[in-house]
Amino acid sequence: MIRPLTSRKPQKKLCFLLILQPCTCSVHEYINTGVRAVHNLHTGRLKLLADTEKRERPSIKRDTMKLLVVSALLCGLMVLTTAAPNSHLVKRSTDCPPGWTRISDRCFYYVPTVMSWARAERNCLSMGANLASVHSLSEYQTIQSLTAHYGYPRTWIGGTDAPQEGIWLWSDGTSFHYSHWCPGEPNNVSHNQHCIQINHGDSKCWDDLGCDRHLPSVCAKKV
Repeated sequence: MIRPLTSRKPQKKLCFLLILQPCTCSVHEYINTGVRAVHNLHTGRLKLLADTEKRERPSIKRDTMKLLVVSALLCGLMVLTTAAPNSHLVKRSTDCPPGWTRISDRCFYYVPTVMSWARAERNCLSMGANLASVHSLSEYQTIQSLTAHYGYPRTWIGGTDAPQEGIWLWSDGTSFHYSHWCPGEPNNVSHNQHCIQINHGDSKCWDDLGCDRHLPSVCAKKV
């Protein structure tokens, strides 16, 4: 007869007693339990937590626990298999919204409506995004392609040095380590050019411009 433990200490969930209960533990619990049980079986130190009968033969204990370990590992596989469809759904839910274009781990959206830099940033924020930051030439060229249908107009991105002249920042808080300035830029003409426009001049490079000018914009957000 198996007797319950009489210890006053609170007992952890016995996830490996799967012969007596369904597979209701988490994958993490099953894996930890299985690993601990396999280790203890190998070293010969595993004991039935629910059995304090010393007179029971060790061979029966070991055979019983082997069955429990196999049950635990099988149950863990069942949980992982059941969770797989949900994981797939999570992946699909992270795709870009309709009309947005995925570039690496971000989604980009071209806004043809002209507005000031600050208003364009607020518009992006309303969609859970910021004006786009740019971190490589290939990324910049892909962002430019979003404006191709509109004839590559000068367009706002998220760069600004409004807080401190000459210290350029991205509105999304990422590091400003890449730039594609036109020759002689940024030049801060009239000491009032603190925002970045792209597609400037024949080279379609970057230029600093007064933030109150009205241009289209490109928003970006993490996938």
